[in-house]
Amino acid sequence: LRSTVSDRYKVFVDLFNLATFLVPRHWVPKLNPNVHTFLYMAECCDSSYCSSEDSD
Repeated sequence: LRSTVSDRYKVFVDLFNLATFLVPRHWVPKLNPNVHTFLYMAECCDSSYCSSEDSD
């Protein structure tokens, strides 16, 4: 166990701690209006489904 938590696997910790993997907002392309509508409707329907289940 001690060998698996050694510096041998430190590269994975370093990769997860890098902030440079975050993509700037202006580099992300705009969503297609159809996809945006679909995701918006899916979120609304899912939340209303959950709230109706809670009232039962």
